[in-house]
Amino acid sequence: MRSTPLILLLAVAMPSSSVGQTAEEQVVAVAEALFDAMRSKNVGTLRRLMLPEARLVAIDETREPRSVTWTDRAQFVERIASMEVEIVERMWDPKVAIDGSMATLWAPYDFHRAGTFSHCGVDALHMVRIGDAWKIAHITYNRRLEGCSGPS
Repeated sequence: MRSTPLILLLAVAMPSSSVGQTAEEQVVAVAEALFDAMRSKNVGTLRRLMLPEARLVAIDETREPRSVTWTDRAQFVERIASMEVEIVERMWDPKVAIDGSMATLWAPYDFHRAGTFSHCGVDALHMVRIGDAWKIAHITYNRRLEGCSGPS
């Protein structure tokens, strides 16, 4: 077909989603993709965004004594996939620090289950650039019920 070379040329010339983005914008986009994948329970995307060795640390400040829970990627993905209600996590005002192939995103967030506020806190996502993609290596977050304010 005569159109095949044109289609191939257009496919090669079309920018990918990260082309033209700054490294900071790419890091924020990974965090937003994580929250979208959690909302849609997209297990494949969750796995793709995170390194196989990724770990999560949750600091629960909603009760005394405070608890700290460690979760690996497989446990996290399984927990998200098994949730029967819609979950929505929103972050705002992310701060990104990058040094070479290492990045950290720090942002306040709130979390809703089945349309109802559950908790808020701060997310700290630590990422590593593998090739041209940022991958989540570690997530630390706290949960609290007070001092919560949504995006302005």
